[in-house]
Amino acid sequence: MSSSIDTLVAEFVVNLRKAIAAEAAAAFAVVAGGGGQPDPLLRAKRKPGPKPKGSAVAAAPKAAAGKRGRRSPEDIAKQAAAILAFVKKNPGSKAEKIGADVGLTSLEMQIPIAQLLSEKKLGKKGERRATVYTAK
Repeated sequence: MSSSIDTLVAEFVVNLRKAIAAEAAAAFAVVAGGGGQPDPLLRAKRKPGPKPKGSAVAAAPKAAAGKRGRRSPEDIAKQAAAILAFVKKNPGSKAEKIGADVGLTSLEMQIPIAQLLSEKKLGKKGERRATVYTAK
């Protein structure tokens, strides 16, 4: 009797290992972008957040119309000049106001403002959204 139980337990363990390996491979394929549908139990345990992207061989993201990936030093210098001119006319302006009037996003203003601050052409007071800029 014990040999038949041992055989059944051994078969069960082998089948269980195969099933676990298959589930792990399927979950990895979904996470890695290999397609397929995840197990509903795995989906329920996943934390909410951005959805996984399509396949791993997806096309490169498209840039916004008229936008380049990198700005030239001349473009940055022009933007810095526009920011400095605005701040000279409107001392004590916040970044949101500067960006709205100059036509730049907060990300586009980071490099020109950092340059102006390092060149001591621009001064700042405050932190984060309370930062105000003045021309020196």
